[in-house]
Amino acid sequence: APQRGMFIRLMSLAPALASRRAAGGARAMLRQPRPLPPSWLVVDFDGTCTEHDTTPVLPHLAEAHAPSGSGGGPSKLARFSDLEQDYLRGMEEINSRHGLASEAPPPPDTGLDLRGLEAFLAEADAHSTAITNKASASGCLAGIRADDVAGTLAKWSSEPEHAPFKWPPPPQLRLGCAQTLALAQANGCKMGVLSVNWCPPMIRALLTPSCDFTLWSNSLDEDGRVSLSVGGAAEKRATIRRLQEAAASAGEGPVVYVGDSSTDLTALLEADIGFLIGESSSARRVARRYGVVLRPLSCWGGSADDNDDQVGSAALGVVWEAQSWADIARCLLGQGAYQDEAAVASMQADGLYGETGTASKRARVEAPSS
Repeated sequence: APQRGMFIRLMSLAPALASRRAAGGARAMLRQPRPLPPSWLVVDFDGTCTEHDTTPVLPHLAEAHAPSGSGGGPSKLARFSDLEQDYLRGMEEINSRHGLASEAPPPPDTGLDLRGLEAFLAEADAHSTAITNKASASGCLAGIRADDVAGTLAKWSSEPEHAPFKWPPPPQLRLGCAQTLALAQANGCKMGVLSVNWCPPMIRALLTPSCDFTLWSNSLDEDGRVSLSVGGAAEKRATIRRLQEAAASAGEGPVVYVGDSSTDLTALLEADIGFLIGESSSARRVARRYGVVLRPLSCWGGSADDNDDQVGSAALGVVWEAQSWADIARCLLGQGAYQDEAAVASMQADGLYGETGTASKRARVEAPSS
């Protein structure tokens, strides 16, 4: 059937998806074929694993752990809100300079413009870094205690009616995310989380019940200062490239990356197989502007008019759009991935169909080299 055909084609066509452009965009380099399942499944966190960006949760955690008090100055939430507005204004200006305003006409189809994409992302990341530095200096995140994050989130999720007034909804994983990560690890995949998020304890609290993983992310001390190890798109792409080189040298399977935003695009292109998940209109606008082909997974349905040449010729600059984590699981692990009753029963017993859980495993934290 179509899904079985999709899996068979993924097994046979992984080499075509292992193509990428050189940094100058002028020369195509083909990697050696490496069949599925993947050696690495690396995922972004905010908006990829979670339903929404979790960054706005952080000042609430800071306020809960160390209230602003009555000194007369703006609250942590107010300071954070001002910085959010500064970020949005700056991104509007950057988008306008790069022809990415929402009302801008679509560009002509001239193929993948990797240099242009990198230039845009570098400017966007520099702006994000500047806002991050302001957040560190403002003290709006001061007071978050790493040891208390998991407990605060668990209480917030289990008793949302007792959350302080105007708190956002508690962080939730996307439907199927926990199951997919658990199944991938059970099938021998090494797992990684690659995120610009500032709060590793929150990532671990939400994902550790699903699987063990290596974590590349930024960090936050109790004084509210952010240390940047994954500043943006360039660091994400470099991490994926290092994993690929190691996997190829060891004769292992392909490296797969899953992301949801424009910051993920160059890492998605760098990966042997890149999946874009979520509904981000800005990511799609950036992809269209710079010639990144977004192809739905239905194109791998095993229909009679699909063939290796068509997929191979489109591999440069292709990112695959996934409608759900279940789609990703079936592509990488086969049609039966969500039909194994024993696996489903085990996950239900472990609480993996819930959106949060108690951290029962340890994540290995690794900062990417610069």
